[in-house]
Amino acid sequence: VQTCALPILMVIFSKVDVNVAARISPKEMLHWIMEKTAEHFQEAVKENKLHFRAVDPDGDGHVSWDEYKVKFLASKGHNEREIAEAIKNHEELKVDEETQEVLGNLRDRWYQADNPPADLLLTEDEFLSFLHPEHSRGMLKFMVKEIFRDLDQDGDKQLSPSGMAATALDTRFVST
Repeated sequence: VQTCALPILMVIFSKVDVNVAARISPKEMLHWIMEKTAEHFQEAVKENKLHFRAVDPDGDGHVSWDEYKVKFLASKGHNEREIAEAIKNHEELKVDEETQEVLGNLRDRWYQADNPPADLLLTEDEFLSFLHPEHSRGMLKFMVKEIFRDLDQDGDKQLSPSGMAATALDTRFVST
């Protein structure tokens, strides 16, 4: 663990070690994980309501992949009207390779969040699963694969110590 992560880890340790025994029991760890999960879920639900309204411009209670893609690309600095027009006319989008890769990953998650019968229109609950797959049983397997892929720095389908050490600095995994 890098030295800049040590103070953060010490703060987290002191919060988890509620009986100040200088050790974390399984019960304390379970309590911490459950508490953080509940906090995150409440934040996710609030955030989801705002995001859903923003990407459901016609207010029909469903968001299409194209509606989401327009808003996503607009949030990345692209002209919303031009993107909407290009999508409507089935034109190739002029985005860089990195953005194209992000869109591909998001589209995979979109398909995973779309509960049967698959219609590629997400309801507010499905949209929550899309934005926060960690709170959806159906999305957990997909999320684990995605995290593993991110941590597998050399693409050999095995995790290295350096890849695991990187998690100590990744805000998806550590929250005070």
